[in-house]
Amino acid sequence: MWQHVIGFVSGLLVVVSNFPLCWGIQTGKRELRSGQWTVWALIAFTMAFTYCNAGTGANAWPAVFGFANVVTACGCVFRTIKRKYGSLDSVNLHGMVVLFCAFGSVLAIVVGFVPHGVRLLLYCAMFADALIAIRVIRGFVSKPDTAGPFAYVFFGCGHGLSMFAIVNHTVANYALPVYMVAVSLCAAVPLTIYRLKKGVPFRTWQEWI
Repeated sequence: MWQHVIGFVSGLLVVVSNFPLCWGIQTGKRELRSGQWTVWALIAFTMAFTYCNAGTGANAWPAVFGFANVVTACGCVFRTIKRKYGSLDSVNLHGMVVLFCAFGSVLAIVVGFVPHGVRLLLYCAMFADALIAIRVIRGFVSKPDTAGPFAYVFFGCGHGLSMFAIVNHTVANYALPVYMVAVSLCAAVPLTIYRLKKGVPFRTWQEWI
């Protein structure tokens, strides 16, 4: 029973981490790259789908809510683009639909016909996510004043807490939360160090203030 409580609380922490991100998008403090966010949504869906089918239990909540976070962020990006430019003409919606359909077909084939396809897809999705995360983290290192650290702290804490809800102690069950904690730390550390060195008041560390 306590595993379910820990799993759900860890998922809520991941949800909380999305508020500053969406606020940054809505206020124009985050880049409006619809293509990147769409690809990230596909990756997040793959990680959530494969993780939930890799023998997980209550510890899957952060992955599920993580996918919901990215979808919400995508919605904020499209809404902000429409508000800024008056339409979504600058967004290739047809190409995105084709991408989703092609991706869904490949996903079904791999899961259905490849031995251990679920775990293989999970690790591939983590690798793809890492490629994008490296670019984002490099941006934070070069321009640490463009984002606050709290979103990544909450996100990392959520996935870290979910490890206490794991019942089946397999590599696949631990791989995603360990990876997410590591990425969150890599994102939060340069943002935090910059603010400590500059003596930035704590109340101004986050985007919404």
